[in-house]
Amino acid sequence: MFQLDSKYHDEFLSDLKKTIRTDYLVFERSEKVWVDYPKAYREMENHISGIGALLFGRKIEYNTCAFLMDTTTAKKILSRSKATGINTLGEWIVLCQKLSRTLPKTKKVDWLAWEDPYWEKKSATELRRQKELDLKETTSRIRSNSEFISLFL
Repeated sequence: MFQLDSKYHDEFLSDLKKTIRTDYLVFERSEKVWVDYPKAYREMENHISGIGALLFGRKIEYNTCAFLMDTTTAKKILSRSKATGINTLGEWIVLCQKLSRTLPKTKKVDWLAWEDPYWEKKSATELRRQKELDLKETTSRIRSNSEFISLFL
């Protein structure tokens, strides 16, 4: 796991230990780490968060990378969940809002840094440039957005 094998190891474990007692907490990427992500990643995810803010009054990452949920909340959400794709975690956030009339708590963290360079063993600058020039990559991000938009319809 990237977070355990990175400079964020201690921060990651500390956040998990400090926030263990919560009904639903979504960890979001900090502005500091979003800078390293390819532009299409940032723009597409920001677009979905903006649509959610229009509907629910608060911006939140629907394409979240990490969260904590207590057993009671998990049972309620999983019993109603129908999504099977990339938008599953986004659906859980929408279900949380529908069930409890509130969005999950959020916490911005640095340990959700872009991990693709770690897995692909490339420099972040090189890989970001490569992905930003790849039309297929951008098209894929746009396509995944349609799955998230369907959550709001």
